[in-house]
Amino acid sequence: MNLDRAVVGPLAIIAPAAGQVWNAGTNQLVQWANRFVMNPPVATVSIEISRNNLPFVALAPGRLNNGLCFVPAGPAAVLAQLRIRCDGAPNFFAESGVFSVQ
Repeated sequence: MNLDRAVVGPLAIIAPAAGQVWNAGTNQLVQWANRFVMNPPVATVSIEISRNNLPFVALAPGRLNNGLCFVPAGPAAVLAQLRIRCDGAPNFFAESGVFSVQ
């Protein structure tokens, strides 16, 4: 077993980057990479957001795992963080660094 795969999982968030600022009420690009191919492959992912340290909630569920998706930025948040979760293996996910929505 590869320890890195078991601990980190197959996804890595590219955008948003830590410290990035999203404009409230606009659509924003989320990008991620597949660090390795799972068996079976991850067909869809769900994008979740946490605002101001509240629990993660669905932002864009069931999206194709193609590495990019536009999502609504929604309302302002001083502290925001994204999570991209593998739909077929929900224990595998990646979280972004903290960014803000203004």
